Amino acid sequence: MMFTREKRSLSSDEPDDFARSLALNPATLPRRLCYLCCLVVATVALLAARVSGRLALAPAAARPGGSRGPETLACALPAGRPGLAFRTKPFARRVAGDLVVSLTTVPERRRSLPVMLGSLARAPTLPAAVFVVASDVGRRCPPPLVAARRPSSDAATLAVHFVRAAADRGPIEKYVGALAAILAFGAPEFLLVLDDDHEYDSRVVGAYAAALRRRPAFAFTVQSPPSQLRFNASFPVAFGSRGVGFRRATADGLAAFHARAVAAEPLCRVVDDIVVSGFFAAKHVPVADVPGFSFKHRPWRQNKFVHETSKVKRLRSANRTLDNARCHDAIAATLRRRR
Repeated sequence: MMFTREKRSLSSDEPDDFARSLALNPATLPRRLCYLCCLVVATVALLAARVSGRLALAPAAARPGGSRGPETLACALPAGRPGLAFRTKPFARRVAGDLVVSLTTVPERRRSLPVMLGSLARAPTLPAAVFVVASDVGRRCPPPLVAARRPSSDAATLAVHFVRAAADRGPIEKYVGALAAILAFGAPEFLLVLDDDHEYDSRVVGAYAAALRRRPAFAFTVQSPPSQLRFNASFPVAFGSRGVGFRRATADGLAAFHARAVAAEPLCRVVDDIVVSGFFAAKHVPVADVPGFSFKHRPWRQNKFVHETSKVKRLRSANRTLDNARCHDAIAATLRRRR
């Protein structure tokens, strides 16, 4: 048997079932109006919740009438936390109370920062604190960090303080951007500058702390052989990616020196290693290799997440050697005129 649908004329006076359902019935009118009111209220509440959620997830600066995030945010990373590309056996940890670490980060490196911090957290010697300078500071600690609940001297956690940069001076912020927060923290004797896109040997903090205590007038790093620099350097070059440790008070005047270097050669804004090295030369601070490490026995390795991001986002200069050479020549010329 074939099934056929009966055609109904659109001009028919006989209402169909759907039309009957729409017909107003005085007995059911109050109930229908009540249902309609409930539907309208529920829809308005849902829209309000969605709008509120979007505002809550938006950056503080973009919220209408809202305030920016905090100037600093105290967080902590459990020392030796499993799951950050390592598993650490229990051992006695100590805290270098006279040394803090300073670095900068950018949103593109949000995946690499926990790995870098994890390489410090697994070490037998922890810094008194790590200060991370960023363009903006959130109201909550980024995972896997948690809100700090323990004192910084506790060897069970790595204290991490996020600091909002007061100015955008480029990568030099890792040296000067957190100085005010570091002074407020307790004015530690020594400062160790690292990069957020590297993993570090577990002995790095201990090696730098020991070297600085023995010779506090020095700045310690891992220097490159002249063949690796590919330009004629008239002063020792300290690279922040490998670690630059020095007495905290030495940084006084670095921001002003950087401003003068950028005025003389704009490329100095993107090559903080050369600016800092020229600053050490101007202040007659000797630069030496940290004992136990060298260019062949490196205390660092680049993070794979940042390597891929850098190629896409162009976080690095296409010709860093040329940038280094031009900034070096400008600073060297200034130093010669002062002699």
